[in-house]
Amino acid sequence: MATLHTSGSHRPTIASCVRAATPNDATHLPGVITASLTTIIVVSAFIGGFAGMLFDDVLAPSALAITAGFLGTVTAGATLNSIFSHAWTGERFGTAIDIVTMAAVTSLLGGLASHQIVTATGPIWSGVTGMLAGILSAVLLGTLMTAAHKEEDPVGEDTH
Repeated sequence: MATLHTSGSHRPTIASCVRAATPNDATHLPGVITASLTTIIVVSAFIGGFAGMLFDDVLAPSALAITAGFLGTVTAGATLNSIFSHAWTGERFGTAIDIVTMAAVTSLLGGLASHQIVTATGPIWSGVTGMLAGILSAVLLGTLMTAAHKEEDPVGEDTH
């Protein structure tokens, strides 16, 4: 990891901060994890809600929630990898197979959880069911992606 050089005091200079933000250290910049998690949640909620509206009369409620969560998390993971992370940090948050596998697991859990919530509250519009499935699945996907990304960091390095 790059070290910050100071100019006489204990505070780093702007030039040393810029030099320290190399592509290998880009995920250590402030706000990268927050922005990536926000991207996953917003995209997944939008796509999940749209999928819920699209598959309203086609699928059973539990299958609709799982499908909406899966489509939302796959789209969010692809958006994160193709546009966001590649442009900003220069690295990816996993291969396509990794993201689809994580999306399958998280959409199953998030979709079933959203189905249980909707069942307990009474009849709700299918777009809301899909959006809730997308949000819950995205939170789980973000947790898995963050944990998997933290595992790749060498032991003993500061990951803040």
